[in-house]
Amino acid sequence: MAWQQLRFSLGLVNLEKVFLDIHKNGKATSKQCRSATREFIRISLFHPDLYFIVAGLALIVFTTRSFSDTSIDYGPWRPLVITLASVLAGFLPVLIWVLLFPLHIMKRVNIWLLTVVNAIISANIFAFIEPIIPNYFYTQGVLHYKDLIYGITVFYLIALLYLQMRLNKYVCLNCYGDRHDTKDMHNLLPADKRGEILALSAQDHYVEIATVHGFHLNRMSMKEAVEMLPEKAGMQVHRSHWVAYNAMISLNRTSDRYQIELRNGAQVPVSRSKITEVKAFLNQV
Repeated sequence: MAWQQLRFSLGLVNLEKVFLDIHKNGKATSKQCRSATREFIRISLFHPDLYFIVAGLALIVFTTRSFSDTSIDYGPWRPLVITLASVLAGFLPVLIWVLLFPLHIMKRVNIWLLTVVNAIISANIFAFIEPIIPNYFYTQGVLHYKDLIYGITVFYLIALLYLQMRLNKYVCLNCYGDRHDTKDMHNLLPADKRGEILALSAQDHYVEIATVHGFHLNRMSMKEAVEMLPEKAGMQVHRSHWVAYNAMISLNRTSDRYQIELRNGAQVPVSRSKITEVKAFLNQV
């Protein structure tokens, strides 16, 4: 859904802003820790894989009867019980992250280790609480902690490690720091603007980076920006403008000035010394 993707993208953008502030200061404040945790929870809740995992667990339980006594006929209440148990299983780790994620932000505890800890804690809580649900509906055939703990622990380890693998580059503070310190233009872009780079334009002490997803201003010189991109990716067509080869559509002339039309509809001025080079490239494509 569009609203779900919007919420997810908003969480990514806000989390990267918090990470940037923490990276600049060298340590996190309690306010930044709360903000980072809030955005991490938002990202987790609006990531579609979370709901696929919950639905998958419900399907597995329903078809294999892996969390129910196979000798008992549970009748019409069984789908409701499985749904309630699956919702509990799906959202329990998200609640546990409220307690664990601050350790990653404040103490830089490895997020993969915290993911394993979350899986173990969630499995134990689920195995204790889950039997309460069917007790409201049945008087026999209810499985308890010792029957559930091993299966649900394996499930949580697989599910949470998979989710972490999908989200790690967005939610890991240490990974963000490593990315930010590397000379890669894409790492300077916020999550919602990250994509193919079309052009660069100098604006005072900033450079506007145009991508297929929009524009982003970053404080740097034009020389620094151009050096961060592969030499074969494009060319500097003007003192204040760089254009990707893949973004060029045509070279247009208005009076005595030349401009390159880009895929995103922008018109970029071309200096006289670069006109021949631009024409040569456009003629050969």
